Amino acid sequence: MFVENQRIREMISQLQSIRNFGKLLEERFADAIEEAHPQFTHSVVNLLNYLAIRNHNVYELQNDLGRLGLSRLGKAESHVLASMRAIENHLKRILGDADLPSKPEFVNFDTGKSLLEEHACQLLGEQPKDRRVRIMVTFPSEAADDYALVKNLLLAGMNCARLNCAHDDEKTWFKMIQNLRKAQEETGLTCKVCMDLAGPKLRTGSLAPGGLAAKDQKISLEVGDILILHKDDRPGEPAILDEKGQIITPAHIAVPLPNLYRDLQPGENILFDDGKIEGIIRTVHEDEIRVEITYTPIGGAKLKAEKGINLPNSNLSITGLTEKDREDLKFVAAHADVINMSFVNSARDVDDLLEELKNLNAPPGVGIILKIETQKSVINLPEILIRAMKHYPLGVMIARGDLAIECGWKHLAEVQEEILRICEAAHVPNIWATQVLETVAKTGRPSRAEITDAAMAQRAECVMLNKGPFILEAISILVDILESMQFHQEKKAPILPILKVPENFTFKK
Repeated sequence: MFVENQRIREMISQLQSIRNFGKLLEERFADAIEEAHPQFTHSVVNLLNYLAIRNHNVYELQNDLGRLGLSRLGKAESHVLASMRAIENHLKRILGDADLPSKPEFVNFDTGKSLLEEHACQLLGEQPKDRRVRIMVTFPSEAADDYALVKNLLLAGMNCARLNCAHDDEKTWFKMIQNLRKAQEETGLTCKVCMDLAGPKLRTGSLAPGGLAAKDQKISLEVGDILILHKDDRPGEPAILDEKGQIITPAHIAVPLPNLYRDLQPGENILFDDGKIEGIIRTVHEDEIRVEITYTPIGGAKLKAEKGINLPNSNLSITGLTEKDREDLKFVAAHADVINMSFVNSARDVDDLLEELKNLNAPPGVGIILKIETQKSVINLPEILIRAMKHYPLGVMIARGDLAIECGWKHLAEVQEEILRICEAAHVPNIWATQVLETVAKTGRPSRAEITDAAMAQRAECVMLNKGPFILEAISILVDILESMQFHQEKKAPILPILKVPENFTFKK
């Protein structure tokens, strides 16, 4: 035999150990299972048992199962206990032992898949006719006044419309939604309204006006420069130079968040403008932080106002909903089908949102999408999901832009893979977001890497496109990719479509 009987007995024992740890987790989280929405009761149990597998080193177990031609647990996410029971029974049969006592699991090979599909339908709308994966499109400001654009987006294949509360205002959002509802009525097509709460995203403050308008001002930075962040909201200014071009006074810019000046520590990393500029924190004082710039593109970089700031290894106390979020929620809860919560870091953030929705008497069917975009949120994802599964429907957005900066570019592939796995174990639908077909939307022509990325995206339940002048072309290309790839891959499982051998296929020396 490829695998000795003694090793098979060890494999059975390891599977039993994993199942026992899963039972222990079920007991530990009995209250969470009890509090879960009825649609998620079995999903919480399945997630806990998936975490039991991941708590063990199963590398050798997987290899030996593969040598026996059995499932290697690599695609067991949606039906964990059923997979483990089947594998253990196969191993027992090899030894001539009796099967496990009959106990059909509620989440089996069929129900695991159907639960995820049902939850996706409730959150994101019915599955499109010719593809499994839905398409979410970010509305530009023009969608408020350009009805034809909204209608064409719907006709092109948009299934969910994303409105970003970080931009525009209630009047504009209302006009966007009106245009969408009118287009739905006219075309007979359905589309969910998903509204992003801005969240506590750190951004650079304004810059002092000079020869140009304030919004066009820039701070020039090179490696080795010092940049001062200050608590007060006075406009930032470039560095002052002497006649020889040497810096007399470093550049400074406002970041008026008081907690920041208590939370940060010297030696921590800081990134600006989607990681285009990197620095290290040298000193932290009550009202200012000195940053040494450690990376810019060749030739230096220009830092503008309203650019994002990332602090990947800092322990920030900035959590939950901002005051702007709470104010926006009054409109969002009344008009959106789905609320996208930005920068979710912990279960406490989820509680914050659910409590606010309760206070606003939000409709019970309003969906929630949790945007995972920090290291902390990835680490806390299982706990975040277990807490959020009190609410239904529920989804998770893989916000890959901030994730790449927060976790490091080289770790993005494994991070997005982990999020997909954990969410499938919880039967929670995923939205694959950030820069999908970005150059198509902006220029009309894709890159080779973008096509591969879009093909990978079909493992989620929805793919998000950002706005751009060629957004209709981007939707068209994405529809083609999603329709063709579903015959090659279903979630993580490869599918083998027919590959016919030509009749004249021969081998000649």
